[in-house]
Amino acid sequence: MIGKVQQSNHERGTAGEVIAARNAVKEYPGGILALDGLSVTLYRGEMVGILGPSGAGKTTFLRLLNGSLTPSAGEIRVLGQSLKGIKTGELRRLRSRMSLVQQNHNIIPSLSVAHNVLMGKLGKISTVGAARMLLYLTREERDEVAEVLGRLEIGDKLFSRCGELSGGQQQRVAVARAILADPEIIMADEPIASVDPRTAEVVMNQFRRLNSLGKTVILNLHQVDFALQYCTRLLVLSRGKLVFDGLPEDYRGREIFERSFAGEERRVCCAEA
Repeated sequence: MIGKVQQSNHERGTAGEVIAARNAVKEYPGGILALDGLSVTLYRGEMVGILGPSGAGKTTFLRLLNGSLTPSAGEIRVLGQSLKGIKTGELRRLRSRMSLVQQNHNIIPSLSVAHNVLMGKLGKISTVGAARMLLYLTREERDEVAEVLGRLEIGDKLFSRCGELSGGQQQRVAVARAILADPEIIMADEPIASVDPRTAEVVMNQFRRLNSLGKTVILNLHQVDFALQYCTRLLVLSRGKLVFDGLPEDYRGREIFERSFAGEERRVCCAEA
């Protein structure tokens, strides 16, 4: 049986609000309900881990936040602006203030790592500047990209073609691109799914570093132990509903049983700490 949502002690109201979902519903063709009346407010400077089994609505939620999906009902507000009926130009400007690292990485295999990472700046430079970047990179740009890649331990791949990299390396290129964009909000969908535990720590340390600089970080994760270690707030989704919203210490040692779409109960928690 799904338990009552546990509310954290975060400040309520609009002060510091960066994201607000109000009764958000997303229904896909065929009557598949990915989100079912989700209401939640996220605040500036939080590092939020979103947990839940596959099909819980985690990816749909992030795609609603960046405007690549529209809700079937309800409202999404990001950085004080409603996404309902937002115009293309307004959405483009809003997206320049946030980054989303998707599971498929969205890299261009034929381009170098450096060029793929620099694409994180496309929303903030002119068309002429973007075209110039494809032809040559300034020393400052090379140094900037190399510094970010170095923190993710792939500095030696600066001029490698992205198509030659492993899946885990491509994932880190996508993270580097999001970092270079210098967004106010950084979101990532399963950012450590394709890497080994040590590399996962490297990646998560970079998200923590961004959070320490005042960025709001929102991560979809399957690894509960990493969520407990790194995040300041946890959300748990089940079948499109929010079943837990609270601090990691309130979740640690708890067991939340969720019913999967196959109708079988599964455990979405870690063992006692």
